[in-house]
Amino acid sequence: MNPEYSKDPKKFDIIFIGHFAIDTIIYNNEVSHSLGGGVTYGSLAAYNYDSGLKIGICSQVGKDFDKNFLKIFSNSTINLKGVMNDSEYSTNYKLYYHDGTRDLTLEHRADPLVYNKIPEEYKNSKCFMLAPIANEISDELVDNIIKNTEGFIGADVQGFIRRFNPNGTLNLKRDKLVIENMKHFIKKCGNRLILKASEEEANYITECDDFIESTKILSEFSDGIILTTLGPKGSIIKLKGHKMIHIPAFKPNKILDETGAGDCYSAVFLSEFLNSDKSWESIKRAGYLASVACSFLLEEKGPNGYGSKSDIIERLKQKNIIKTDLHEYIKRNYF
Repeated sequence: MNPEYSKDPKKFDIIFIGHFAIDTIIYNNEVSHSLGGGVTYGSLAAYNYDSGLKIGICSQVGKDFDKNFLKIFSNSTINLKGVMNDSEYSTNYKLYYHDGTRDLTLEHRADPLVYNKIPEEYKNSKCFMLAPIANEISDELVDNIIKNTEGFIGADVQGFIRRFNPNGTLNLKRDKLVIENMKHFIKKCGNRLILKASEEEANYITECDDFIESTKILSEFSDGIILTTLGPKGSIIKLKGHKMIHIPAFKPNKILDETGAGDCYSAVFLSEFLNSDKSWESIKRAGYLASVACSFLLEEKGPNGYGSKSDIIERLKQKNIIKTDLHEYIKRNYF
């Protein structure tokens, strides 16, 4: 992994890159509107975990964007200088939760993000978290981050591989070009990469139907860290040359909204990892803390259910995990 960064107060810790989304959420027959997207859920999760982190957001909104949505950041030190309003429309999704699944419809999409619009002071960041939600991060932006910066590159798979039908619903058919592009992205990021994929997304990229095997395959593509999230089954972590780790999910006190759990996981993992010694044990600890953080997010609607680091550590000590056979299976076969 990359060498330890100095405690330079001028350096940003994490820059979150991706579109904000105006989400219309339908859950238990109730309709609500919320600011969504990985840049929202991720930045707030990182800030609430460690308010000392220097965090920025690079995003694109449209002329239809209600600035009142940004009030959610008013009590934080999250830097919004990278939020642009050059687009005609903001990205808007309708999310319908039912029977343990989610139907997603893209209503509008803002313009793509490009490298030359990223504020110069953001480019010294220790980490860039690429959190697209609708293919808005261009190859040009990725190539320039790899070429012109030195920080780690966090990436959430979902927005890179999403394709949409004309009516805005997700096209779930495997697209060979999308898969090859994703593999190329993974390889060219090298050991700077920290990749997060859901079980379904990992299987999609590898064209495999076993998430354990998919995670192993992804780790062969990359010298970076692979995080595969599995919902109530927890998550698994793989780094080439190291045995696989299973991280259990932790029980929330209640479940009101599952939106943004993956973004929360990535953000807290990065927040903990960046200021660690980067050892395999530190990676494992970051995974446990990220998993606990997700249990807090589930307890509130929208981007509101965040635990502080002390809250998360306290819940971790309680060891109130969701038990599955997966932990012993992976320990027996892959540790």
